[in-house]
Order: sequence, then C-alpha cells, then structure tokens
Amino acid sequence: MAKRHRPRSRPNAVPEGTDDSAQRGGRVGAALTVHDFGDVSTPDEAFRSDLQDAAKDYEEVDLVIELLQNALDAIDQRRYDLICATAGVDPTHKDTVNRWNQTVLKLLDKDYDDYTAAWAASPAAIAVASLYTKWCDDPQRREAWWQALAESFGSTPEALKRAVAPSQYKPALTVCYSQTQNWLEIQDNGVGMDLTRDSVLKYFRHKGSTKRRAISEKRFGERGSHGWGLTAVLAYTDLLGVVSRREGGNVAGWDFEGFRSFARGGPDPRPKAKSAAAVSEATRVSLLNHSPSGTVVRIVLQDVSHKNALGYTLEHYNPQRFVTFLRLFTPLAQVNDFVLHPAYHCYRETDPFDLAYIDADTGQKIDLRYSIMQLKERDPAHSFGFSQYQARTHDMQGNSVHTVHRHRNSVNLHVLTAAEIQETDLFSKVEKGMRDAGMLTSRTGEHSGEEIPRGFYLAHSGGMLSSAQALGTQGNNAMFRGVALADQSPPALARKHITTQLDGRSTIPRAAKEHTSRYDNVRKQVKTSSGSGGGPAVIRARREYFDKVLEELAVQPTSTPSLAIWAGNASREARVMMMFGELLAKSVFGDLRVLRCGLRDQYDFGFLYRARVGTDPVPSNVIAASLRSEGWAELSGTGELTRLGIGEFKADGEDIFDDFDPLEPLKNAKAIDLLVCWDFDREYLDSVNWDVEEVVDDSQREFQHQTHKWSSQGNAEHRRDRPLAVISLSSLQQRLVDLGVIQSASATTGIRNYY
Repeated sequence: MAKRHRPRSRPNAVPEGTDDSAQRGGRVGAALTVHDFGDVSTPDEAFRSDLQDAAKDYEEVDLVIELLQNALDAIDQRRYDLICATAGVDPTHKDTVNRWNQTVLKLLDKDYDDYTAAWAASPAAIAVASLYTKWCDDPQRREAWWQALAESFGSTPEALKRAVAPSQYKPALTVCYSQTQNWLEIQDNGVGMDLTRDSVLKYFRHKGSTKRRAISEKRFGERGSHGWGLTAVLAYTDLLGVVSRREGGNVAGWDFEGFRSFARGGPDPRPKAKSAAAVSEATRVSLLNHSPSGTVVRIVLQDVSHKNALGYTLEHYNPQRFVTFLRLFTPLAQVNDFVLHPAYHCYRETDPFDLAYIDADTGQKIDLRYSIMQLKERDPAHSFGFSQYQARTHDMQGNSVHTVHRHRNSVNLHVLTAAEIQETDLFSKVEKGMRDAGMLTSRTGEHSGEEIPRGFYLAHSGGMLSSAQALGTQGNNAMFRGVALADQSPPALARKHITTQLDGRSTIPRAAKEHTSRYDNVRKQVKTSSGSGGGPAVIRARREYFDKVLEELAVQPTSTPSLAIWAGNASREARVMMMFGELLAKSVFGDLRVLRCGLRDQYDFGFLYRARVGTDPVPSNVIAASLRSEGWAELSGTGELTRLGIGEFKADGEDIFDDFDPLEPLKNAKAIDLLVCWDFDREYLDSVNWDVEEVVDDSQREFQHQTHKWSSQGNAEHRRDRPLAVISLSSLQQRLVDLGVIQSASATTGIRNYY
C-alpha cells in the first residue's frame, strides 16, 4: 500500500518485557481491562465511542504534537512548582493561579499601553522603533517579570530566580526516532507521573481529562491544562509504552496495546504493567537515569499517511528534515520569543535547556533551538529587526524585517502578533536552498509542497503554535510570515477548535490584519522595485516555477497533442478535474452534464446522465432496468434513461477511503455514483477488502468509457450494496489511444524556460 508510511520491520505484537501480573518492587497493581476505563452500563462500547469521538478532532501529526505538549507542560510545571515552593504558596490553589495570571495580564496591559502610545507619538515610526529596541532587551524584560511575580507572590526576585537556577533544575527534553524499528520516543525530566494502577486510570481515562471538565481558570503558560486523555496518542497507535516517576516516588511503566485497532472495531485493548527488567532498561538509557523525576514515552508509528507533515517526513526521512518538522509544526516551534512576550511564565529560548534530537539508528545527536524557525537563521545578512530597519530605510529592498504588534479587544483579550516581512526573492532563495538540501517537509504529500508555511498562524498558551491559520496569504499579505498568540485561549479538545473558542472569527484575524496595515510601509520598502517583466523577484519566481514544472513533465509521458491538459502528477485532483472536463466536452462520456462542481462541497460534483437504452451502447437493458428498480434512475417506456448522480475526483482513487474513515467521516460510501481518478492502488483496495474488476465490455458499464468497477466484500469496513463505477483517466487515455481516438502520449519536449 504505497500511500502509507510503513515500518521497515514490524514490532512484536506483544511489547517485549510486558508482564500481566502486578509489578514487583514499586508495585503498580493488577493489569487493567477496557472495562476499567468505562463509566456506563456498557463500558467497552462506550469507551470505543468515546475514543472515536476524541480522535475525530485530531490528525496523525498530533501524535508528535500531543507528546511534546505533555513533555513541555511537565517541564514548565516543575519550574512552576519550584517557584511556588520558594514563595510558600500552594501551586494548585486557585488563588495562586489567579495571582500568576494577573501578573501576566499586568505585563500584557503595559505592553499594549506602551505600544498604543508609541503609534500615537510623532513621528510614530521612531517611537515604535525605540519601543522595539526596549522589548528586545531580554535581560531587562526578564527582570521586570521576576519583579512583578515576586510582588504578586510576596517574595523577592532573587529568591524566585534561585529556585529555578540551573544548579537547582535544568530542564531537558530529548526526541528519539528509529527508522528501522519505526518508533518515536519523547523523554523529559519534568514532574513525572505516579503510575500506580489508580493513577494510570486518572492519567489515561478519557473522561478523566480536565479538558473535558469545567475548569474555573487555567494557568497561563500551560499548553493543555489536562491529564493525558485518550486522544490523539492512543487513538493513532497500537503500541505505546510509558515509564515515569515523580520526585521521591518509584519508577514504573505500562504498555498500552491495541487502542488504535480497538477504535476501528478491533478487540479490546489491554494496558499491561511493564516488567521490572523493562522499566530498569528504559530508565538506564533515558533522562530518567540521572533525574529524580520525568517521563519516557515510546510509540510505534503505524500506517501513517504520507499526506501530512509527519508522514512525508518519515517517508523521506533524514535527520535534518525531521528537525525542520519539529521546528515548524510542533510545540518546539515556541513563539513567545518571536512575539517578544513580556512574561517569562514558561521556559524560553535563552534559558538553559538541554533540547536534542537523536537518530536512534545512527546515534547522531542534533542540538535543537527552542523556537520557531526564522529566516534570520538561514540568511542573517538580510534579516533585520524593526529598529534596524528604521535606521536604514533607504536601503532595505530585498530583505526581511521582524515586526511585532499588540491588540486588545473590548473584553480585554490580548493577541500578540509578530511577523517577518520578507521580500519574495529572498524567501524563495532560502526556501529553495533548504529544499535542495533535503531539509523541508510537505503537508500535502507532494514534493511540490515542500515549503515554509506563510501567513499568520494561531498560537496559544505556552507559545504553542497551532495548525489554525489566523490570516491567509492573499494579496499584499503574502509577504508576511507570522503568528498570532492568544495566551488566554481556554483548554481545547484539539488545536483546530482554539480559534472559535477565543472569538477567533473576529478578534484574531483582526489583530493579524491590523499588523499588516501598521507595517504596510515596511512591506513596500523591502519589496523589490518593479522593472522588466515585473522585477527580479518576479522573474526569479517564474523561472523557478517553470523549472519545476518542466522538470516534472520531462519524466512523465502524459502529454498528447490531442488534448490540451498536459499537467503532470503534481497537479493532483486539478488535473483529473480538468481532463475529465476536456473529455466531457469531446462527448467521450456520452450525454453527461455537470450540474454543480465544488471541491469544498461535501461531494465534488453533481451530474445529469441521459441515454437511449437500446440505441446508445451504454447502459445495457439489464443495467438500466437494475438502476430503475433500485431507484437510481428513471426509465421511460420509450427507453429514455435519466439519472441524477454524485461524483468524486481523486488523483489516487484509493484516497476516497480516507473520506470514509469512521473517526472522521467526510462522505458516505453508499452515496457516490461515479469516481473519476487518475489511477489507483489495487493492493490497497485488496487490503481493505474491496474487489476490482476491469470493465472491458459495454454490457457491464453504467457510463460510457467506464474503466473499472469496485465492489466491497462482506467483511469490508466500508460497504456498498452496489458496485462503484470508476473512470481511471490513465487507463482511459491508453484505451482512447488504442481506439485511435487520440494520439499517443509522450514526455513533453521542446518547451524552453526563457525566464
């Protein structure tokens, strides 16, 4: 099944070192069953439904995001506990949390007031540049935080700083990946967990997650405000092992096996206590070996789709690409420093922090920066802060400028935005350099999708970047690469819901738009002057674009002089839709009329199909009668067939099954009448218990030039009562060549990129 990332070697079905009985020496307790996780009369099915419900809010990439979120929260929690212990306050008391949050809000309010005053000054640009310089003074900003927090907690700045000095606690987090064994491991030296039997239920029972319960207030800086919860992690892996301990407690471990399969209708999962030997080995080779507390989590990655950033990274793995993935799409892309946050309510890039990535197969270790990847790392000579820009506005074409903005709405919700305003030519050069070095990943699964995300993306508490876009890249905004941070976002079941929970339809986009408006003059200054053909930036962008296009076409025998659509594989569904339209105009499919076409609709197109049964070659009398009797078409007494149908476009036909996923059903498998694709993977269909039959005789066709029909077996997860009519355009193109309708396809030659 070529469309899924698969392990190079399969792990044992039963985790090595697993023990069904109670663990001896630091007793964990008896093994758990799925019934222990339920809270209604039919706990197993209720839990299955609950797990499916949770997984609908997540994607496979959230496997990594959720694990890193938990690890970073555990590290920041340990820091918070040390601060509270020194100040003599209860870290769990709501008054303590409130005082912490009020300290953050006090600094945010001051930032907003200072920023508003700077823009009201004359000249505003100089005042804003001066304020920017002040905000970039990290030691001064950090000192202001400790002073404000000490006043709130009734302590002294010196005492609080000593509590979290590296001699007392130095945070550490390690990401390990084994390509050969297909596992991912996250180690941290945070607060850890007490993995007794009852605690395991508390941490891992989905209904026990505080994300699902009403919380009066969460501490700013927390990314999730939750226990683990059976969400993205257990819903997307069949083998998870966790080893952990709290300070002063015993180290213990559990294996969670079969949860992914269980969510998809499989047998009951069975969490099992790890053996003492397995726990000892996991401790010996991890951060737990020299830390009084922490957690090690290892998951096996199974059948990860290549059509997201995680799957593409694994499919085209190298250590540098994985590091780029971590710093563009996970919580390690911390944005507090990027937005110049006034509160140091969680760890920052300048803090002593041992953060590393390890390739477990080779032992290669790469030290990580705890921050979102910025252009200045790749090309510092052409990257400036706003104050530097203001000092040399006469010579800023072709550069990048870092800018910040503050927004506060009528109910005192703060949004902190920051953006690099980047000249297109410079950005393309950096992006191409990373692409050529094999450092970029793709969120679409296509090589052409290897890019650095642009536009404004939402971030929330803890400086954690999300996948939600606050403002797109249309028009003049295309030169902005930024984030919109909302510290006050409440706990959310999934990152995709954060925007709406924080009045995202108005507050967050408005803040991002204000940013682009405030700094539009900067955009104009860094933009390359227009010239011949639109300027050097435009010329280079066009040259690179057509280089890529012609390179793709040169190795793909897709172009025939008989058709106008010469697009290659990278054009995906767009090629399928356009070629179908061209063949439709040539009456290849008979009297078929598209009534509606919308790729954002639930189904791609609706159509009207008419034929004279007995006169037209398709459909036959038998098929026409069957369509009429089952209610799919009307058939008059004179043999005129009229059919209203629903169609789908797919580049790879088997991708239609992703839309049928019971955890996130987008379409109904029984509703579709016609699937138009470029090609499909027969092995994949066989693996999901569907049969493929090539249609070579008109008597078996529902539509003219139908190439295949797919039928579900009785044990298929997605079943239909009737075959699915399929038109594979690659097969059809060859058939039309054989029939002499069109000329043979060949690689595109003779096109010169004159840019």
